[in-house]
Amino acid sequence: MTCHCIEENNLEKKSAALACARIRGRHTYNIIAAKIHDIHVAFSIENKVQSTVTDNGSNFVKDFQEFAQSEEDEGGDQDDNDTARFEDVSTILEREGGDK
Repeated sequence: MTCHCIEENNLEKKSAALACARIRGRHTYNIIAAKIHDIHVAFSIENKVQSTVTDNGSNFVKDFQEFAQSEEDEGGDQDDNDTARFEDVSTILEREGGDK
């Protein structure tokens, strides 16, 4: 498991290898979810994770339903017609002088 983040104070990109864990036996969603949770807790990031990237195996699909926040947790009373705007942060960070 790796971690990638942007430092708030200087917008510097950081990456770290957190764990490489062997899972014996079946790789079911509950076993994978428990292992991911254990790693998050070990590094005190369980409430900081914003997204996770995996392959699309059925065990991962079920696993991340366990970690997904419900709409109520995210302010489910918001208008469904809101428009999301996505920014390419790597372009912003690579600019000379980087706009903050």
